[in-house]
Amino acid sequence: MTTPPPDTFRHRLRRDTSSAHATLDTLLSKLDLTTAEGLAPFLVIQNRALRSLAPLSTSAATSFVIRDLIDRTGADLDQLGTPSGIAPPAPSHAVDPMALDYLVAGSRLGTAVLAKRWAQATDPKVQRAGAYFAGQSHLELWQSLCHQLSSMPADHCQAEKIVNDSNLLFEFYTSCAKDALGTGIPVYG
Repeated sequence: MTTPPPDTFRHRLRRDTSSAHATLDTLLSKLDLTTAEGLAPFLVIQNRALRSLAPLSTSAATSFVIRDLIDRTGADLDQLGTPSGIAPPAPSHAVDPMALDYLVAGSRLGTAVLAKRWAQATDPKVQRAGAYFAGQSHLELWQSLCHQLSSMPADHCQAEKIVNDSNLLFEFYTSCAKDALGTGIPVYG
């Protein structure tokens, strides 16, 4: 995708969430998805965060994607013999559905890159834990969202809420990651 013109809300959202997004990406990129020791925490992070966010997603276009990914990460964790643990409390206020869509639909694009790393695994147990990576990219959801965001002026009435909620969601995911990585998730339960 090309970079949107700087006067669209899509450009602003991308710019104003880049720091929180980069923090999360940096944390997750440290996990070696070709090993059970790296894949299990990655899946636990995804599962816990998505289970927490699911109740907030009722009006989001990606609500069905979230439910599907919860099932997929759960199946993969079962393959690895790793419990997902308790999902942390979700953000306490209703988040804008477009913020949730921005996080979830965008993450499916990143998953395509991560799937290539995971596909290099030689451990049969890791190879069998591929439901998350086999999920659809839902590119049409991302493209639709990008069109909506690009059609909005950078300072429309919902802009601040969407930007703030998007940052909150990236920070929530980062918190889930730090919590999961800091508690020494058991790889084989």
